[in-house]
Amino acid sequence: MFSGELCLFTSDGYFDMHTSPGDNVFGQLILLYEKSLVRESDSELPKGLSESGILSVCENEKDKLCHSEHWYIGEVSKK
Repeated sequence: MFSGELCLFTSDGYFDMHTSPGDNVFGQLILLYEKSLVRESDSELPKGLSESGILSVCENEKDKLCHSEHWYIGEVSKK
């Protein structure tokens, strides 16, 4: 299943909460260093933009682990 959304982060702190590795209210966040959505889709980014991928692991309401990838494209960097 796929979904997409456009997010505008208005503070560095809120962006960091979504993209910093570790555990927080969104579950366990793991940086996807070796993977590239742009490369996999045979695309190119405009000059000055980059991508960062995050694997999110969290429990659903039935205590089952759910895995999802979240991709950020813009003025982002892999930390």
